[in-house]
Amino acid sequence: MFIYAIGNTTDKQKIGISKHPEKRLTELQTGNPDKLYIHYSFPITEKTAYKFEATIHREINYKRINGEWFTMTPEEVITFLTFQEIMCETIEATL
Repeated sequence: MFIYAIGNTTDKQKIGISKHPEKRLTELQTGNPDKLYIHYSFPITEKTAYKFEATIHREINYKRINGEWFTMTPEEVITFLTFQEIMCETIEATL
């Protein structure tokens, strides 16, 4: 399982979970006028994936556009998820 950020090169990013981020990219690209890229992904255990994803979404709720899409640049989402990955590794190490 992975937490991923898929988005355009300017201001829209989707943060979600998937077993196959590359496949998810293909699914999201269909019908999307912007070229999408996987900007970041990191592995996470299925045991913590859904709760951790919900926590991430709450933290950046003020940037929410709709559903799991957020107004963030690629640089912002990479910085944010890099920190989240460190936090996730710390949390999972204590379980």
